[in-house]
Amino acid sequence: MAVAGLVGAETSIAVPVVVLTGILGANAGAARLASYQVSDSVSKGLAMGAAAHGIGTASLTEEPEPLAFAAMGMALTGVMTTVLVTIPPVRAALLAILVKGAKTTASLP
Repeated sequence: MAVAGLVGAETSIAVPVVVLTGILGANAGAARLASYQVSDSVSKGLAMGAAAHGIGTASLTEEPEPLAFAAMGMALTGVMTTVLVTIPPVRAALLAILVKGAKTTASLP
């Protein structure tokens, strides 16, 4: 929500997208990591926490070691995203990418 506010995004859209990302990551993340033969607890936890947020982290409750790294990955991703977006050149570059992507998508039939 903080990042959405910093870049001027609509928070009423950002929240459901984050929740949907978490649900998809929680349901498909472990299987995807297994298909790539990722079995290391650190790698699995950091990937699930960074990509699938709180819901993905919660999906690892049966595995205590990856769960700890997922919580750490989720926290670090949130902090770094917020810090990077507060840097004006980074925010400007991000907005330029988003606006360009929106124009490209809008021009599709």
